[in-house]
Amino acid sequence: MVLLNSNPVAAIVQTGSALVDPSSYNVQAIGQAKGMMELGWNVDFYANFRGISELTVIHRAGDCELRAIPVKGVQLFREIVYFPGLVKLVTHSDYSFVQVGGDSQLMTPLLLKSAKRAGTPTIFIQGMYQHYRGYKRLFQKAFDFLFKKTIIQNADYIFAKTPIARDYLLNKGYSAIKLFPIGLDVPETKDNSELSDLIATFKAQFDTLLLYIGKIEPRRNPKFLLQVLAGLKDTGLSVGLLIVGQGPQESELKLWIDEIGLGVSVLHLNRIENSESHILYKKADAFLLPTNYEIYGMVMLEALYWGCPVISTPEAGPLAILTKPEYGVCVELDVHRWVEIILRILKSETLNPQQREHRSRYIKTQFSWVELGKVFLQNIGLTKTSKG
Repeated sequence: MVLLNSNPVAAIVQTGSALVDPSSYNVQAIGQAKGMMELGWNVDFYANFRGISELTVIHRAGDCELRAIPVKGVQLFREIVYFPGLVKLVTHSDYSFVQVGGDSQLMTPLLLKSAKRAGTPTIFIQGMYQHYRGYKRLFQKAFDFLFKKTIIQNADYIFAKTPIARDYLLNKGYSAIKLFPIGLDVPETKDNSELSDLIATFKAQFDTLLLYIGKIEPRRNPKFLLQVLAGLKDTGLSVGLLIVGQGPQESELKLWIDEIGLGVSVLHLNRIENSESHILYKKADAFLLPTNYEIYGMVMLEALYWGCPVISTPEAGPLAILTKPEYGVCVELDVHRWVEIILRILKSETLNPQQREHRSRYIKTQFSWVELGKVFLQNIGLTKTSKG
């Protein structure tokens, strides 16, 4: 790979087959890369990109570049995907390190072993924290039998995105695992007077506004949201719920709203631009995330960035982020408990309105990609000026 300047170059490789849209908000690898660029690094990001068919510079910071390098995968069998030519492309380049992620992806052990053999420092990062289920679990067991040892032996540095993901790896026999949390890009903000008026009109009907942003799907328990809303209304609270999102349970959501009798108390928007989400977070009194599985949870970071407290289930991301009561609370899926917690948080907000600023400062200082990048580079013993 031809270098365009004297800055060191890192390779971040997405070993899964999922399409990456560089124009979408908060692609984690791109966020990490932007943080490293501020620290004087070039980054090559290998992935199966949407809309990119050749090497493309997608971001610049000073004399540093982030280059998207598209690769196409071949599906060998169900979940097993191979990227022809990727190993040679990565290992024949002069990278300061090669980073991969996902302990159940075929290209992960292949890249780690080849890069290690080439003398390039190797990094493995894990976000998943639960075993697969059903037939996928059989594939996972077979994969671990064949490749887990290869990953462990050829990863110079191992990181987990959350403490629970670290425990997952420890239980599988990994060791010396460091934490590397997910950061948040500085949100782009745009005004939308029509949306602002719509939210203000809806909120004016109630004393309290609750917010959910995300897919309308079983993993996120949309019916539970409505049951919590009904429970809050039964206490006499004047409360409305704003739901933003689409998904496979969207039609069911409308039926549930009618069945429970919440028609006037719920405003459902199919989608908004991410740059307009600040309008919602600023108006909301609490953000709700009743999820069954959450590797991290970018919407929580966004909510806290704009000062909004979060109530979520005790999954990996929420447990890692909601470390103080003023940030929010993790609680199991129990309607009565959620009602109790929300009422308590609303009371606390009334007594301590400055908590919104505390939450915003927490995200800006603890989840900045630049600051996370500094710690990451220290952990792998690399500076801007040297390789290895």
